[in-house]
Amino acid sequence: MSDPLYLLSVEDGVALVTLNRPQAMNSINRDLRLQLLELFPALDLRDDVNVIVLTGAGDKAFCTGADLKERSARTTADMVHDRHYVIPKFTVAVASVSKPVIAAV
Repeated sequence: MSDPLYLLSVEDGVALVTLNRPQAMNSINRDLRLQLLELFPALDLRDDVNVIVLTGAGDKAFCTGADLKERSARTTADMVHDRHYVIPKFTVAVASVSKPVIAAV
């Protein structure tokens, strides 16, 4: 079984979201983006969460951005779909959270 793409713990009102792809310097691939797209609005609705802290696993990088290796293996149609639909929805999902979101770099 593969490792989860992110780890979540909630304690004392703090939701700690850890990007869990240290072997890829926590770069965001399509699967992780889709999972976070669901996670952030769900955390926003939770009464036991007052703040969201985003961090990365490992000691080399917080997050290096998009997973370029994955992108090079995808079709143009898939990339266009993501560029026009998935990525904007992901950005809005994170930006629309009413609670503070802190990047712990």
